[in-house]
Amino acid sequence: MYRFHRGILILGLVFLLAGCAFAGAGGTPGQSTSTNRDVVVTVTYDEQQIRQQQEEVDQGHFPLRISDPAATGMEYLSEHFPDFGKVEKAPRYLKRVENKLAVVEIESGNKKYIVTLKKLARQNETGAWFVTKVEVVPLGK
Repeated sequence: MYRFHRGILILGLVFLLAGCAFAGAGGTPGQSTSTNRDVVVTVTYDEQQIRQQQEEVDQGHFPLRISDPAATGMEYLSEHFPDFGKVEKAPRYLKRVENKLAVVEIESGNKKYIVTLKKLARQNETGAWFVTKVEVVPLGK
């Protein structure tokens, strides 16, 4: 129960500081920093969340979480960022290390989202991608 209340308190602070909704079933915000209107959120997962999401993928649910980190990032943004809307340009990979790490730039509205994803359960072709960090940058910077 204490862990739940602490999580709600942290979530409230993130909303106050960042003005966006970040938490949900996909992970818990670990650290949020803000610099000149840029917002950086680190998303953390406990072992149970990692195991549960990987099992869902293993059962055939959410197949893009295996093959497409950009789609996984857009899904996460649409679920956890209320002002994330239509994506007018194709996501652009800034970095991709096969089965380990992907950094994707996604533009929506007047913001650029730089999403870092990692394979936390398994680092092979069957591992699911997890969003571990989101940086929100106003366009025009």
